[in-house]
Amino acid sequence: MKIQTNAGEVELTADMARPGMVFEDEQRRVFTLRSLDVGREWWYADDGSVHVLALLECRFLGCDPAIAAREDVERYG
Repeated sequence: MKIQTNAGEVELTADMARPGMVFEDEQRRVFTLRSLDVGREWWYADDGSVHVLALLECRFLGCDPAIAAREDVERYG
C-alpha cells in the first residue's frame, strides 16, 4: 500500500512497519500495531488481531504518539 511520509509518498513494506501505526480495515475497524513476532512476519494489534503487513488491504491513518517512537511519528504522521 502507498502511504504519505514527510519525504513524500512511498510503498509501505513490512520492514517499514512500526509499533504505534494505526490502520482501518475493510470493515472500518481501527487497530494499532503493538508488537512484531520474532520471525518478522506477524504484527499483533491492540484488538488482539494478527496481521501480515504485506497482505493488509487497509488504510493507514497515522501513528499513535503514545506508542510510536518520536521519529516514526515525525516520518509517518
